[in-house]
Amino acid sequence: MELSMKLMELMIPNYFTGLYDAYMGPVGQTWTNNSATAFHYNISAEAREYLGRGPLSHSMDVYNFISSIFWERVKAYGLQ
Repeated sequence: MELSMKLMELMIPNYFTGLYDAYMGPVGQTWTNNSATAFHYNISAEAREYLGRGPLSHSMDVYNFISSIFWERVKAYGLQ
């Protein structure tokens, strides 16, 4: 999440300058800790494989495509 925010700050500074600092501040952390995904749980490797090869295979293709673009941009902007 933090890396996404840093990338948005660099790519679109007119809208996202200060986003990371706001997220890491007390208000941002309160919202994060109270979010619906604060205590998410992982699924088993078997379930992940079944869903990735079956019902969600097209969604996984889109996810992998978007993920590759994200990591290319992270590298291009020199983020770690």
